[in-house]
Amino acid sequence: QGRRAAASEVVKRQADICAPSATLAYPPLPEPLVAEGFVVAATDYLGLGMPGAHAYLDGPAAGRAMLDIAHASEQLPNTTLSHRIGIWGHSQGGHAAVWARQLAATRLMDWEVVGTVAIAPPANIAASMRAVVEALPNKAFAIMTLTGIAGNFPAANLDQVLTPAAAREATFMVEVACANNVDRQFFARPRDQL
Repeated sequence: QGRRAAASEVVKRQADICAPSATLAYPPLPEPLVAEGFVVAATDYLGLGMPGAHAYLDGPAAGRAMLDIAHASEQLPNTTLSHRIGIWGHSQGGHAAVWARQLAATRLMDWEVVGTVAIAPPANIAASMRAVVEALPNKAFAIMTLTGIAGNFPAANLDQVLTPAAAREATFMVEVACANNVDRQFFARPRDQL
């Protein structure tokens, strides 16, 4: 009987070109698990590697994507899998892992979640973004979160949170760049320019 572990990627990603399926970049965790006989699956998340905005830190969407990739792994040829799943993630993946755990009972009703590891999940998003914008040079977290919300919730308006220039620049950057480049673009940007 096969064993299964679902894992989320470690590095924050934004544009379609940064999706794990496009870059073949996977978290460092799988190799020891694969050696033990686990099947490890990593999701692109909603909006990565496909049309539409990346739903960065949209908990329900991330949790569903994590569980759906586990379901999709049943399509692997010549593989017998159990319905036992371990959920793992770091940062954005940790956030997804928390939501996947909450959704598993209704999304994977005939599966057994044997454990969940959520490393450094962003929790109080509003307070975290405020701290990032006001005090930290690394602005990618706030930019990616705001654009993810605006891209997936039509009533959200970036111009109410960011300056019009920053809103246009942020929207463009997250469509064409990975997190590191978004970070470089907004690194050390003064608060009054955001």
